[in-house]
Amino acid sequence: MTLDELNGHYHDLCRLRRAEALLASLRLAAYPQRAFTGMPRAKNPKDKVGALAAEIAETADCVMRMKEKVLAEEEKIAAFLDTVDDLVVRTILRLRFLRGLQWAEVAEASGSGDDVTVRKICSRYFRNLSRGGL
Repeated sequence: MTLDELNGHYHDLCRLRRAEALLASLRLAAYPQRAFTGMPRAKNPKDKVGALAAEIAETADCVMRMKEKVLAEEEKIAAFLDTVDDLVVRTILRLRFLRGLQWAEVAEASGSGDDVTVRKICSRYFRNLSRGGL
């Protein structure tokens, strides 16, 4: 597994989170804000739920497909991480690429310095891996 593949997975995770947030906001926007009395309050009453139904369905389908892709990628990544002997490196890679944390969050959670340090640890590991040093 390469660093580019892991970065691609990280970006897929970010896209999935944004899509899930969009879906949640669409569902919230479609939720009726007032109790129904049976009487329209305007000359042209609008059905927000109906208007957003297609968008919600399409977004939900997209989120489902994205989740399936991410889960398939995570199986491969987990298998790769099992081969990493260094506990610190494995923890950093797991937090970043399976949990989707930002570098500063990885640094804080792992106690491995700051975001620059954990990024360098990650880069150094893959540089050594590509040279056959690990």
